[in-house]
Amino acid sequence: MMLRAGLLVCALALAAACATQSAPESAASADPYLQVSERVADRVHVLRQGMANFSGPTGNVTIIEQDDSIVLVDSGNSRGAGARVVEAVRRISDKPVSAVIITHWHNDHPLGLSAIVAAWPNVEIIAHEATRTRLTEGRTNVPQQPDATYEARRRQLLTQDYATLFETNGTDQSLSQEEREGWARARQALTIRAADEPGTYLVLPNRIVRDAIRLDDRNAPIEVSFLGRANTDGDLVVWLPRQRVLVAGDVVVSPAPYMFSMYPGEQIAVLEQMRGRDFAALVPGHGAVQRDKAYLDLLIAFIRDVRAQMAALARSGLSAEEAAARVDVSAYAQRFAGEDRWLRYWFDAYSVQPLLDSAYREAKGEPLGPPPLAAN
Repeated sequence: MMLRAGLLVCALALAAACATQSAPESAASADPYLQVSERVADRVHVLRQGMANFSGPTGNVTIIEQDDSIVLVDSGNSRGAGARVVEAVRRISDKPVSAVIITHWHNDHPLGLSAIVAAWPNVEIIAHEATRTRLTEGRTNVPQQPDATYEARRRQLLTQDYATLFETNGTDQSLSQEEREGWARARQALTIRAADEPGTYLVLPNRIVRDAIRLDDRNAPIEVSFLGRANTDGDLVVWLPRQRVLVAGDVVVSPAPYMFSMYPGEQIAVLEQMRGRDFAALVPGHGAVQRDKAYLDLLIAFIRDVRAQMAALARSGLSAEEAAARVDVSAYAQRFAGEDRWLRYWFDAYSVQPLLDSAYREAKGEPLGPPPLAAN
């Protein structure tokens, strides 16, 4: 039987016009954990994992070339991932990075900052005030300076604990071939992940956004906005009006959305605001660049349907477990994951179960968002 518990703990510790697009770099000869570079529009590139990676995700990084400098959106999940962002920037331009916009606090978006700050010490790190609060209060479980004890703990987790778990799942004959291959890829990536960890530490934002700011430029102006609580209580969305590129952070993730401790009704409102943009390209927090609004429509319909079903069940007095068992998401499992059992597993773990939990709490008027931190 597949060992779910370890991976769910891992998950919870985290969760332009076509004419301008160039094909992403081939990932055929590289581990799919690594990010490939794709030109999204004039002056805009994205680094994204070559294959959807659920057991070791690292957020998409958007590289925006302004007239005098580079602006990044997010930074990766470790010092090593951040170092590859630095290399990618230098392949594109010799301009310095002047700012990094952190879309939200989940580990795989801010933890590459240590490498970026080492390369460009005067970089401005921009985030919503709620994101800085979550980072400051220790939600990432990552120290604010290099720490040998932390690095040893991560090394053991990646090279021993996860390695054992992934190897066991990768040889489990009760699983489909898709699932076994998925676990084998996850096991292969652990070597890179472990090598990426040394020197990883948390760098806090030094410029706070409450509503919106603009990073002006003649050719690539950037508008940074907080549209409301969605995936977290501090999601920033980035809009490039000249390029018509919308960078969504984890408010939009494909092929399976991340919905841990989210705000269901408010996320629908944010998604509808995004849908109102006349974008040519939407860069999600993870996954391939979207060129139309079909995936947004699917996300909105999914959350709206689950909320409606759960509200009626919660009013009837059912417990969270009883209500969750009665919500029908079969049509959405097919639309998001098809018949792929590997993808269906992660759709259930990353999308369905967290959404059911938040939708129930919302229906009962209970607090949303991440649980309180345990007292020290």
